[in-house]
Amino acid sequence: MKLDRTNTPVTVQSSTVELGEALPAYVRTGVQRVAGKYFGQLSGAAVYFSR
Repeated sequence: MKLDRTNTPVTVQSSTVELGEALPAYVRTGVQRVAGKYFGQLSGAAVYFSR
């Protein structure tokens, strides 16, 4: 199964941890890869980091 990654909103946020630029990109790619492998279609995802 392939996932259409062009319009898949994956939100990566944190209120207390500085995420930088690389971590959100890495998380989006990982979530899209896993969702494509196991679920086939992803309508949206949210990832929140905290200490």
